[in-house]
Amino acid sequence: MKQFLALILFAHGATAQKVVRKTLPYNSLKYLQIDAKNCYTTSVTATHIEELQIEATLEGEYTEDLAIRITENGNNILVSPDFLPNFKNPNDKLSAHKVISIALHVRVPLRSDVTVYGTSTAFVGSGPFKHLKVVLSDGDCSLNRTSGNIAVKTQNGNISAMGLPGNITATSTYGKLHLGELGQGFYEVNLESVTGNISVNNTK
Repeated sequence: MKQFLALILFAHGATAQKVVRKTLPYNSLKYLQIDAKNCYTTSVTATHIEELQIEATLEGEYTEDLAIRITENGNNILVSPDFLPNFKNPNDKLSAHKVISIALHVRVPLRSDVTVYGTSTAFVGSGPFKHLKVVLSDGDCSLNRTSGNIAVKTQNGNISAMGLPGNITATSTYGKLHLGELGQGFYEVNLESVTGNISVNNTK
């Protein structure tokens, strides 16, 4: 198992910003997982490249204690922005997350297999995937001309999609559905939320 750490070091107590970029070999056999629980926004774009490109913008009081951890195990790659193992939380264990900001942007080759997990993360996906799975809590999910076998599940976050092809199933237990033209297609698309609203191909 290979593990890469992108470490950001600053003078203690100073508010700072840093952009971290990492490029890795990638092919259609790879499976990418993104742990985005510490990110306020995450985007994944499938495009005409032959590598995995990761860009993270980190800022805040505790930036010196943050790392972009990239773990490779066989064909599985895990990307997880997180605090360093020796980081000591302040008395308010939530305060560290209040004063940091991580924006994660990932580019993958066409027809990639990607899973994203987040909490309050706002997610944006675009391009053709083989499989795309997104699981969020409070964060919203936006799909912009995204294709492939797609599964999105949120607790409170809204789901919106434009130019989404395939056999689409959209369900929200307590939210509202705004469904435009739902075409047929080869792909299976399942959009599910508990309290969030779902809008699909809605031009109004």
